[in-house]
Amino acid sequence: MKNLSLIIAAATLSSMLWSCQKAESENGLTNGEVEFSIAAGIPNEITTYGPEGTGSHNGGAVLLDPKDYDLRYVLEVWTNEQTPQLAYQETKYVPDNFTTQSVLFNVRLVAKNYNFVFWADFVPEGTTTDNYYSTSDLTHITYAKDPDLTDDAMDAYSKVVAVDLSSQNTNIQDVKLQRPFGKLRLIATDELSGSLQNDESPASTELRYADGTTIPDVFNALTGKASGNRSVSMMEASVQQEDATVNGTTYTDAYTLITNYIFASDAHTAYAMDITIKNTDNNTIGMRSLSQIPVVKNKLTTVIGNFYSNEGKLAIVVEDPFESPDITVDQH
Repeated sequence: MKNLSLIIAAATLSSMLWSCQKAESENGLTNGEVEFSIAAGIPNEITTYGPEGTGSHNGGAVLLDPKDYDLRYVLEVWTNEQTPQLAYQETKYVPDNFTTQSVLFNVRLVAKNYNFVFWADFVPEGTTTDNYYSTSDLTHITYAKDPDLTDDAMDAYSKVVAVDLSSQNTNIQDVKLQRPFGKLRLIATDELSGSLQNDESPASTELRYADGTTIPDVFNALTGKASGNRSVSMMEASVQQEDATVNGTTYTDAYTLITNYIFASDAHTAYAMDITIKNTDNNTIGMRSLSQIPVVKNKLTTVIGNFYSNEGKLAIVVEDPFESPDITVDQH
């Protein structure tokens, strides 16, 4: 009887311990784990989609048609240690309303210090594979295919948020991602003379970077650092006419000659390039050589002025972040 009593007591204690562990598990406390929610989105100063090719001061979230693209969010959680370890990874998709629709990640982790690393980019609508960027490891994002620097689908966003789950078991809302790029655009404001307008109208632009020019092609979203050396040379784009907004001023019937999205380092990087503008008959109507054109992270650099006439100067305007004015420099 004594042995039977001991067995019953042991079974009762085991049942009580299992019940306690189950209750702790349901409360998210097993092995020191906690449940944590964090919401992320992109800046929403602009909330409407405009026809592709308009509003070149904007980025992909406005210029891309949501019928063609989804905005993909990738979250990686890394331990905050001398040698970080990947603790969690998840991907979510936003099919439309890119600038107003945020995503919510619900994460269950051991209570310790982490860095929540976010990346967002554009993929063809309804797909789950990489488009321009390989994102299997957010500490080493590379191009998944040859980049077309003129394509607004190359726009992307990133952010790192430090979270101490050992002392913080609250949700975080409204993490706003920023671009790891600078966007470069060239705007022509030349006035066309009456009888020669057909001959002078720009139709295409050729941009040729100086010999030996390289751009970063690797981005570490955990450290925020861009690296690598990819050679760039010549690229072409069709000219788009628009009422161009630059530094808060609108230039009616201006021409957006070409745009580029370039990974930017923390230091200000400047590029030299030659520009050739051609008309609808593919004849050259203007040429310009540019030097020391800055490309700055999360900022828009606009070179604006006369590109295919000999009068006037070109101005360089750097806006932060693709919106508010920051720096203006004249380019002779």
